[in-house]
Amino acid sequence: MTEPLNRDEILALLERLGAADDAEALAAARALHAAVTDAGMAWDDLLVSEDEGDDGDAAEAGDAESGEPAATPVPGGKTARDAAALALIKKFLARPGITEAFRDEMEGYKADIAGGTFADEDHRYLSALDKRLSGKG
Repeated sequence: MTEPLNRDEILALLERLGAADDAEALAAARALHAAVTDAGMAWDDLLVSEDEGDDGDAAEAGDAESGEPAATPVPGGKTARDAAALALIKKFLARPGITEAFRDEMEGYKADIAGGTFADEDHRYLSALDKRLSGKG
């Protein structure tokens, strides 16, 4: 059974990797590995390469240079960014062999979009994931 990743827990474990006590750092490393494995993911699923990272203020603004859709409302109450994210989510959900945890994560993003709480960093993550999965990243 896969368990979804808890961002705060992962960040706390990452902080513990620098512990002066070797046993504590090793325990944190093993807990990180277990959390990622239990989520049915690999490190490559979590880490964004330098080429896929944030373009700074341009990406947040959604301008033409960044290639990111703007968070400007379009007909239907959604933003262009939301519409692009929904298209990516649909594409990801159509992939064969996805884990239940991944499906749940994508459904969570859809709920965030519907609830108006979908964040810019979530959109950047989906875009970077698309690049990785399509071999462009």
